[in-house]
Amino acid sequence: MKNSIVTGIVALASGAATVTATATPAIPADPAIEARVKKYANISVDKKEFSPADMITISADVTNTGQRDGMEPVILYSSDLVASITPDVLRVRGFDKISLKPGETRKVSFTIKASDLAFVGYDGKWTLEKGNFEFTLGQCKVKAACTETKKWDTPNI
Repeated sequence: MKNSIVTGIVALASGAATVTATATPAIPADPAIEARVKKYANISVDKKEFSPADMITISADVTNTGQRDGMEPVILYSSDLVASITPDVLRVRGFDKISLKPGETRKVSFTIKASDLAFVGYDGKWTLEKGNFEFTLGQCKVKAACTETKKWDTPNI
């Protein structure tokens, strides 16, 4: 296993000190994950405009451009680009772990309820606001717009 040199600043009662230490990882890195080089492409959303009652499917192609078999954790994030409050900048909406052989490309899709994009507003109610959302898979992004605002009186389950 490879050692890493870590440098940090430690707060002390008398001030701050810089500390340098050598660390050995407790768990060895998985060569199947390290060896692969992945490429995300062709991201798409099935609805460029959606209502709170819709289901939305976001897809992208993932390619292993490396020389070895590899595993790739594929994570779907969403961002509410403009909201009346400041919700999380990125929210995880789905994830999958796929195996890819060298040169293999696989289409990965996630289907989510539009209502899952809601946040708890100042009034304590789940709210999905009209406006733009951005979905991210790997380094690829695609935008879609909610066409109407909806508030729920019950939990968004």
